[in-house]
This record gives sequence, C-alpha cells and structure tokens, in this order.
Amino acid sequence: MKADWRVEEIRRVVDLVERHGLRGRVVLQSFSLETLFAVQQVSPTTPRIMLIRELPAEPVALGERLGVIGFGTTAASVTAVPGALEALLEAGVAVLCYTLNTHETWQDVSELGVDGIITDQPSELDERLAVTAPGT
Repeated sequence: MKADWRVEEIRRVVDLVERHGLRGRVVLQSFSLETLFAVQQVSPTTPRIMLIRELPAEPVALGERLGVIGFGTTAASVTAVPGALEALLEAGVAVLCYTLNTHETWQDVSELGVDGIITDQPSELDERLAVTAPGT
C-alpha cells in the first residue's frame, strides 16, 4: 500500500478482501507507519508487513509495536545491523528481501536465512526453488 492510507480507505480494502473470501491469502504491506497503524485499527487480525529500507537497531520492539508478521527490507539491510536478522527470526517475525531479480541475489539472501524474497520474476524464482529447495 503506497503512501498514507486513511482508515476509511483501509476499511474498503479489508471489506473487499472479506467479500471475496481472500482473508487467508492476503497480507497488507506498506512503508507508511500511518497506513500500518490504520490497518491495525480497522482489522487487527489482518496480517501486515512493514516495508523498511533499513532495519532498526531494535527491530523486534518495532515489530511488536506495529503488530506486524514481518519486515520487507533490502538485502544490504539484513547484514547492516548485527544480530537484527537473528533476533527477528527468533521472535517469529519474518524477514523478506525486496526487490531481488537475479539468481545471485536469491542465493545470497537464501544463505543468510531470510524467510522470503520479493521479486519481479516470480516464475523464474519458482523454477529455481523447485530445483534448489524442493518442497518449499
């Protein structure tokens, strides 16, 4: 969800998700704290991911405050703050890296142990995972 979304706008999105039976298939994500708090207010059980260019020094505390299930961040951010990735994974907060489009970057972040990859090449990533990580 780009930019700042107001509560009324979030309510329309959540209503559409519900009306079309997509609750278990949708995760809302945003760079905007205002938007994430609005989603939390309108529908606290809707899964949320905070998109953030750099993980903070205390990512678990921020994740708890926002009620997010994960952070979407850059590959560089995952290694920039020592212990941040490990702390998040230990707390059960997912870490996804965006927007990675090459086999090399997919391999690099996979070796770090991130939970997911955001890509513009989903079919190619799926093919690669079928070979390198069958059953995932």
